[in-house]
Amino acid sequence: MRISAAGCVATSIENPGEGDVVVPLLAVSDSVRTLQVSNGGPVELKALGERQRLVVAADADASAARIVFPKEELVTVSLDMNRPLFEPVLAWTAADVIVLSPVARARVSDRQISVLLAAGVAIVVTGAEKPDVKWLWEGLKDAWVLRHEVAGPTGPVRAEAYSPTYAWDRGVPGAVRKRIVFAAVVFSILAVGLSLWRGRYATGAFLGLCAVAGGVVWFVFLRGPRELTMRKAVVVTDSRMAQVDEWVWYGSLGESVLHHTVSEFAIPVFASARQIERCEPRLVCDGQGRPVAYEFRLGRNESLGFLTRSLQPRSENGSAPSYAPTGAVWKEFVSNLYIGSGDRLEGEGALATELDATFVTRARK
Repeated sequence: MRISAAGCVATSIENPGEGDVVVPLLAVSDSVRTLQVSNGGPVELKALGERQRLVVAADADASAARIVFPKEELVTVSLDMNRPLFEPVLAWTAADVIVLSPVARARVSDRQISVLLAAGVAIVVTGAEKPDVKWLWEGLKDAWVLRHEVAGPTGPVRAEAYSPTYAWDRGVPGAVRKRIVFAAVVFSILAVGLSLWRGRYATGAFLGLCAVAGGVVWFVFLRGPRELTMRKAVVVTDSRMAQVDEWVWYGSLGESVLHHTVSEFAIPVFASARQIERCEPRLVCDGQGRPVAYEFRLGRNESLGFLTRSLQPRSENGSAPSYAPTGAVWKEFVSNLYIGSGDRLEGEGALATELDATFVTRARK
């Protein structure tokens, strides 16, 4: 089953079963009005107004969202408590506020809370008792509020996100070039050895060596992986939260169909709305609507970037870390997308194996 529209990343459901299925659908344009569902007719959409906010309530009064948006009009959706709540969680990141009862909060995992906060969704839990001690809840009136001011891109179109690709070496990867040089050295040694052989089969052996070498080049190198990747992380911390943005940019040595595995809050970021027409991206979901991977097309010298964002309460380790200086490419990237008034660029450090990060400290809370 396929759900598509002009200005959207298409969503396909592999082997859908019986009953209702919830799936994410990413809109790149704000003028999407009609969806097309395979084996069905068009579905008309109604856009929210400038002063309207989408509120999703689970076993709670949606009017509690006025703690967050006191003057806006609330458009509410109530969830069935007999079904899994907020799965897949990526599909619910379009909400402005989620209102939960204490019983519903107990059914929402920290993983789901992290993804929702990373998307800029505010979470309200009704009742006088604090929901938990891990997250930094704010007590307001008769409820508790958890929210995060997202740093970095909040929409799917940001041309500045592609500044690191301008200096990207799109040739054959270094590891492949090393293997080519090694194979050439081995071929040369064998060729010289055969040239010194004066036997009657020397010419045939030399031609056979050339044929084998040509076959190896074709099957191992020319028909090998054509995918190029560049990875980077940005860590933004304030007095309450640590936001981790993991970026990956894909390139290709020629026309290719590539895949990006989905991990929690992962979205493509486009340089322009027209890029979606060239890349033809689609989000592949399993039969229960859970995202599996993005599939997209790339031509030579084209790029597509993906952002995976997560949040966690900030922990104090008691010692100030040391950072390396930030290079010009990443300084420009972070300055354009993450640095605000009073924010401080700390420098470079290792986030994980083979993943470097640029660290930023926010001045605002």
